[in-house]
Amino acid sequence: MQINRIIQERRRALGMTQEQVAEALGVTTPAVNKWEKGASCPDLGLLAPLARLLRIDLNELMGFHESLSDEEVQRLSLEVLQTAERDGPGAGFALAREMLREYPNSGCLAYTLAALLQGQLALLPEETAPQYQAQLDRWYERAANCDDPRVRERTAAMLAGRHIARRDWDAAARAIESMPERPGMDRQTMEANLRLRRGEPEEAAKLLEGVVLNAGSELCTALQMLTEAELAAGEREAAAEVAKAAEAAVRALGLWSYIGPAAPLQCAMAAKDAPEALRCLQRFLDALGEPWQPAESPLYRRIAGAKQGALSARFYALILADLETNPDYDFLRGQSAFGAILEGFRSRAAAGERT
Repeated sequence: MQINRIIQERRRALGMTQEQVAEALGVTTPAVNKWEKGASCPDLGLLAPLARLLRIDLNELMGFHESLSDEEVQRLSLEVLQTAERDGPGAGFALAREMLREYPNSGCLAYTLAALLQGQLALLPEETAPQYQAQLDRWYERAANCDDPRVRERTAAMLAGRHIARRDWDAAARAIESMPERPGMDRQTMEANLRLRRGEPEEAAKLLEGVVLNAGSELCTALQMLTEAELAAGEREAAAEVAKAAEAAVRALGLWSYIGPAAPLQCAMAAKDAPEALRCLQRFLDALGEPWQPAESPLYRRIAGAKQGALSARFYALILADLETNPDYDFLRGQSAFGAILEGFRSRAAAGERT
């Protein structure tokens, strides 16, 4: 974080006005205002008194700390996302580059910003997208070689998926080989077991709710992929059974309902079953408009941050672009129901842009 932002945020956190800072340091209020705007910097002799006034050390005042907390990464990422949605993907990438120059050793920030901006690529002009794709590759590479094992594991999984999408099988295999094998019982489950045996059931339950949510999400992803694999193998009846299991799992595990129609839609698309495909697409659209509130489920009621916010207009625009251009949907074109579904996505996107 740059010094002007540090001064401003610390002053506000302490409930001080610019006038009070100026009086304490023997400078003018316009001088403090210029510091916070980044138009000028405090004189060298004022740095130590300013740090003491703001109750931080000189390293923090000058932004010399190397690592970022998870909360700081989330805040910076939100700032990039808001910039991208307000001013366009190019502006989001520019701000991300600036942040990563400021924090070159934060693998977590590099991974988070790359994953966040990955979804913005489809909104960029076709001729400029490759250069941004190359930028993401560099950020993922930085994250893959950082000191944090958690970040390295997440990055390896992301890189494997990217290489598979590019049909670079050797690179995908190397990324997968770098991922650690998971033990039969992970750390959160072990900690929950400890807390439960130690007489801390609430703490144990909260940890286990997180385990169930993560495991449920992975299970549903695996079932969708198994549906795809069965279809690719020509086993349509088996694929239909797996799709039913995937849909049942979404309901049983209290996951966001828009996930439910995904596997049945795969089967309908493979069979060119227009009525079923249209039904699944309509269910998908309807479910997207219903915010997910995991805290209302008995499975996740202790987890903080309980409500999933509304999806952005850009998310709807991405889905709409796929429906309009993907040749897999050609067998649906010309049908009035499909046109109505497209119009529903257009309306949601337009409504999001106005809010």
